[in-house]
Amino acid sequence: MTVEQAYKTSLSYLQRKLCPTPDVDVRAIMGHYLRINRNEIFLHKNEFISFFKMILISFGVFRRGRLEPIAAILGYQYFFQDKFLVSRKTLIPRADTEHLLYAAKESGKEFGTILDIGTGTGALALSLFRLFPKARILGIDIQISLARKNALNLGIKNVKWQKQDFLKFKPGPGFEKQDLIISNPPYLSEQDFEFLDKEAKLYEPFQAFYGGKDGLDFYKKIAEIAQKILAENGMIIVEVDHKWREIETLFRKAGFNKIEIKKDYQDLERVLIAHSSFS
Repeated sequence: MTVEQAYKTSLSYLQRKLCPTPDVDVRAIMGHYLRINRNEIFLHKNEFISFFKMILISFGVFRRGRLEPIAAILGYQYFFQDKFLVSRKTLIPRADTEHLLYAAKESGKEFGTILDIGTGTGALALSLFRLFPKARILGIDIQISLARKNALNLGIKNVKWQKQDFLKFKPGPGFEKQDLIISNPPYLSEQDFEFLDKEAKLYEPFQAFYGGKDGLDFYKKIAEIAQKILAENGMIIVEVDHKWREIETLFRKAGFNKIEIKKDYQDLERVLIAHSSFS
């Protein structure tokens, strides 16, 4: 079968399965297994595909037809400047979360210490290293094996990891003060979770999305520990959703008087920045 024939067959299959982005997905799968740029598929349209690679492509398309995320099928996701391995045990990094990095960079600060809460794949922590290579960065999560693997693959040795259930996190007296606390925490409420897309429900871990009955459990904990470990003139940067007003109120009640809200490219409130009361 030629590249063009495989493309048309795969496209037709995903269209029948009502896949939301069939063309983009077929190009991604074929580009991955044929090791060609997904945007240059038709430059190779008359080339024949080996039997082995055709099996890989067919299985990948079959999995996508079951709404498995492309990142899960390929085993990686691009985020900021790097490619990160993904697994069923962690949240797949989303482009929206890059706005946390932009907020940190736009602050104009040079952070010496950074704490990434709920690090998952390590995407935020490792991307922060690209922006602040001199910073001492710590990523904590209940799963850190994939973050460690991504750090190894990217050749980044200066980020530390701690296996920890953040909701039970109790920083000891010797815990270093943090210039930046950053997080894309689980923030879906029980009601929000009902509207989560089917792909995420089926193929990503529940605990990566669920933030308690009201969706605020992690924000409450961040505000609580920040009072103890946030350095003078420090910042908190967290991802938010439609509940951003409730989250802002929560931080104000915790003593954070200077708060900013930044929007994403869809004009939705996406990032909350809280400055320490020392600012």
